[in-house]
Amino acid sequence: MPEVDKLSPGHRPIAVILLCVFALLLFALQDSIIKGLSQQYPLLQVLSFRSGIVLVLLVAVGLYLQGRGILRGRNPLPMLTRVVRFSFN
Repeated sequence: MPEVDKLSPGHRPIAVILLCVFALLLFALQDSIIKGLSQQYPLLQVLSFRSGIVLVLLVAVGLYLQGRGILRGRNPLPMLTRVVRFSFN
């Protein structure tokens, strides 16, 4: 059996555990913020705002990791037809 490198990305159990705990804390924080804001604002508005924030964060992380290629698709015509189809339904 080959020896596993201790510094390889796949062999960091503590980092994985800490990331899972951090993700659970973010979910709990997000849930409490949505519950608090939904008492003052319409739920659809709160969820739309949350989705916008998540979209900005995901694009920022994607641009950091993959560069500008993340914003271009391999097949732009099917993507455009999907956008048009779902926008006007």
